[in-house]
Amino acid sequence: MLFDFFGTLVDHSLCGAENDFTRSHDLMRTLGAPLTYDEFLAAWSKNSAQFAQLSEIDNREYSMTDIGTAFLREVLGCPPARADVDQLVHTYLSEWNRGVRHLPGIGDLLTALAGEYWLAVVSNTQEADLVPDHLEAMGVQHLFDTVVTSFEVGWRKPHPTIYTAALNELGIAPGAAVFVGDTYEADYRGPPASRDPLAPHRPTQPSGHTPRGTPLVNLRAACPSRGTHLSMPRSGRSTTCWSDSPLCGGPDRTSPPGMGLR
Repeated sequence: MLFDFFGTLVDHSLCGAENDFTRSHDLMRTLGAPLTYDEFLAAWSKNSAQFAQLSEIDNREYSMTDIGTAFLREVLGCPPARADVDQLVHTYLSEWNRGVRHLPGIGDLLTALAGEYWLAVVSNTQEADLVPDHLEAMGVQHLFDTVVTSFEVGWRKPHPTIYTAALNELGIAPGAAVFVGDTYEADYRGPPASRDPLAPHRPTQPSGHTPRGTPLVNLRAACPSRGTHLSMPRSGRSTTCWSDSPLCGGPDRTSPPGMGLR
């Protein structure tokens, strides 16, 4: 059973408006960039958006170090020291993480599922430790047989490589996998180009329509039914599961600045 992470096992701020990046802004100013707080956020957003647009072309992953380097090069007017980039990225992530919410009941659900299935996380992220650190803080890291991220693979969902990597880690075929995610276009409709020819037919949904289904907490009971669709509406999104579908997933286009996560 393969899980998306952000928006599925944890919730997070979609726009970053509730996050306070004051320490990141102060650090930037100590490095020599006299931007106001709003100018700082605008410049960071612009740089991260540029990387996201490039990633949309071929689904190659970028890193927070890439964003931090480009950002400081722009606001300082010269190539930044790697130590300064690392400090800014660390500070930014510590502030961004305040907008990540661990969902109640997830630990009990995963504990029950781990007794019956191999579990894996397959997530888009631009930092190596971000997902593992959250799993550890949630007290569930030991329940997962593998954690596969776009940062380590180099390719974002929905590129087939990241799913293949997860399947290889588990030693299973696509038809034996359940994927649970929260994006209709990506997690529900995303994989036709790589879909298993033996996978069941999935009903066509009108553009923009999100199917209704069973809450995530009922995943254990619902997944054994072949072709079952599950959804958990949250902030206009849904969590979906196809019990014998090809793997599916996609990059988050509504994440906070610099965090194209899924």
